[in-house]
Amino acid sequence: MSESLGNLESKESRLRTFLSATAPILALALLTIPIKTVPEQFEALKRFIPYMQTHGSKADSVLFIDHKQPYGSEGDYFCELIFYTRFKFMSSECNQADLKTRKTSPEWILTSGDQESDLCLSAETLRLYPSRLRFGNQVILSKRASMTSSAEFDLTPSINELRANQNGEGIPYRKNMYFTPRVNQE
Repeated sequence: MSESLGNLESKESRLRTFLSATAPILALALLTIPIKTVPEQFEALKRFIPYMQTHGSKADSVLFIDHKQPYGSEGDYFCELIFYTRFKFMSSECNQADLKTRKTSPEWILTSGDQESDLCLSAETLRLYPSRLRFGNQVILSKRASMTSSAEFDLTPSINELRANQNGEGIPYRKNMYFTPRVNQE
């Protein structure tokens, strides 16, 4: 019995030696090697929030329309927007969005849709929001006319930021479940 106990202690000692030698190397590797475990969760918000911070004020409010969002829920967007902007957060279902917009008159509206008809708002309400930023199928509408030089500005090409251009040809958008690239229909 004491012989098997000694053998067990010897194996345990070797295991401790192995772990203490490899743990710092493994920790260093995990810190220095970029390992993507999941896709970026809020790529559109990552691009919208700087505009909101620059052109908004702490008295602003944002209406989140829960419609065709590629990921996340009202609670996820609430946390992100409150943390980075401190704007008053409201939400609405698509079928109530136009009414809620008229009642509360938010400065910002975050919604999704490929076409204007997909945004859950009437043409009359959309006219109140002259500035639009788009990323994939997500859109942020703003009452701030000075935010962009044109009525709608598509930020989708910014997905290629810091990616090297190879062979002098354009870099295609990544295709994934988080956005659908827009196709110009001329």
